Amino acid sequence: MGLPLRGRLGRTCPLCGRPWRTGAETCPRCGFDPAAPPEQQWGLFTIFGYGLCGFVAGGGIGLTAAAATTSGPRLQPVAVLAVFVGGVLGLLAAAGIGRRLAPAVRCAYEHLLLALDGAGLLTALVAFSAPLGYEGLALIWLGTAAGVFWLLRRYGYRMGPAR
Repeated sequence: MGLPLRGRLGRTCPLCGRPWRTGAETCPRCGFDPAAPPEQQWGLFTIFGYGLCGFVAGGGIGLTAAAATTSGPRLQPVAVLAVFVGGVLGLLAAAGIGRRLAPAVRCAYEHLLLALDGAGLLTALVAFSAPLGYEGLALIWLGTAAGVFWLLRRYGYRMGPAR
């Protein structure tokens, strides 16, 4: 039970879009195996999901940086610009990395993106509510990301064969 391997240009990988060599059983770039069960191939997110999580995480980091560096009437325009720039950079990075991942590590990557999203949003809230310096915000961000990632890896969803 696999996906069709025919694309516009011939035999291509349905995940990364790269052409396959004749006789290859798996994609030489991303490791996609059409003969493997679907739960071993896919995570919950698509490339759009990776980009969306990257946008939220990058926007949260940008908002935190804006709140830590500016105040007064300049805060609103700087915050809007920082959210947009951080979000776009996060989107490009997360989608670019997610598109090239091997199927075995997609679930962990999704957990990492969700942990970065949660940490970025919490740190942005703390940055607006309490006057902390860079060190305090960085520790809150890092601790929250590590805690959420650990919880997701321990109790969250898993893709792959049952253990």
